[in-house]
Amino acid sequence: MVLRAGEPYGARPSCSLRPGVEATIMAGTALFGGSDSRPGPREHGVLTVIEVAAELRCSKAHVHHIIAGKLQGVPPLPVLRIGRRVLIRQESLRLWMLQVERRESEIQRVSGLFCPRNENLDRITGA
Repeated sequence: MVLRAGEPYGARPSCSLRPGVEATIMAGTALFGGSDSRPGPREHGVLTVIEVAAELRCSKAHVHHIIAGKLQGVPPLPVLRIGRRVLIRQESLRLWMLQVERRESEIQRVSGLFCPRNENLDRITGA
């Protein structure tokens, strides 16, 4: 990288990519030889680990731990393995999220941490 006079260290070099193309390349969805005509993840119903991490707002490594079943109390996320590629069906992710949500709600209800009608308050006050 060549620094020009007046540019701070670490400044991004100017490039000829149009806006959005760099993000497409970084996500690994660009095709060699021009525009990307493949359908997006929402159109074909299959997500990559990176897209699932973005959806869950966590890291790729955390998603891999979820898939491997390494998180205690969290069911493994079902995946499609094609060689080394790991893909997750959108419907599987949605159902898994509902399962985790139901399990968490049940744990909170049983432990008394979740009081939808102030049941603990009623119990304490004797009402």
